[in-house]
Amino acid sequence: WLWEVVLYIVMDHVLVNRGTMYGPWLPVYGVGGVAIIFLLDRFKADKAKLFAMAMVVCGIIEFRSEERRVGKEC
Repeated sequence: WLWEVVLYIVMDHVLVNRGTMYGPWLPVYGVGGVAIIFLLDRFKADKAKLFAMAMVVCGIIEFRSEERRVGKEC
């Protein structure tokens, strides 16, 4: 959240809240965290596999949420 806000300030010289709520509260991050806890608990022993699977799961969640948001704007 912070990275996106600073990027818009630097590039567009405009303060844009990139969240859906006030501040850095983005539901997609909470959903990703809960998904990691419930879906990837069995991979705790292998840290490299856990990291890779977390990237995949969070990437899918992020992509799907953006796909739904963009689909509503069209």
